[in-house]
Amino acid sequence: MSFAKPTIFSFSMLVLIGCSQTEEANYTGSIEAKKQTIYSPLQGEIQNIHVAEREAVAKDELLVSLDERLLELQTAEAEASVRLADAEIEQAENEAASNVQLDALNSQRDQAQARLEQAQYQQSKASIHSPKDGAVFEWLIDEGDFVQTGTPLVTILTDAPFETTIYVPQSELPEFSEGMSVQISAVALPGETFEGTVDFIENEAIYSSQTIETNEDKASQVFPVHITIESNDEQLKAGMDVEIWINSL
Repeated sequence: MSFAKPTIFSFSMLVLIGCSQTEEANYTGSIEAKKQTIYSPLQGEIQNIHVAEREAVAKDELLVSLDERLLELQTAEAEASVRLADAEIEQAENEAASNVQLDALNSQRDQAQARLEQAQYQQSKASIHSPKDGAVFEWLIDEGDFVQTGTPLVTILTDAPFETTIYVPQSELPEFSEGMSVQISAVALPGETFEGTVDFIENEAIYSSQTIETNEDKASQVFPVHITIESNDEQLKAGMDVEIWINSL
């Protein structure tokens, strides 16, 4: 199973179509749901997957469990060490041991307690919960798989507002600023208009002609502009094609 795919930039560069300074600028993009990948916090065997793909999940809902048997043994061993340290301290006190001996035993007891807390913490990590409200988009592992720390487990579609990205030629970039409002229409919903906000503008162009020799070549460089769609309208779906309109300056 492959956990990573190369990033491929695919976009259409839109130029202003017959726009004067008093007309509107039109760009296209597609609606993107915000995704979050959850990684394994420790190594172990995948014991149970609790939520199917496309099912809704609530924040803190249990998603997947790792096999805890080894972790339970480590926790039990650490608990026994703490109990033994307590018994040794009690015996030393009953026998009127010196302060030096008691200090050494208390230090050993503190170390045993620290190992217990570490074992309990590791065991708690075997149950992996959703960090946010949303839905399971894709499982990247199966029950029975042995995973390492940092292995991607699942991708969640969060309930964060939808986003879209447009690619703006550098000659038109001055028309955009972070925080500005834009109008959005979905191809699948003619006549409907939605509000959007420019979230951020990337600082580096991602495309240009292979050889830059003229001013026209330089103008072909584009900058990704990320826009948040300020609507929770259930008609909007991830993957829909949208047009983005701004007032041309």
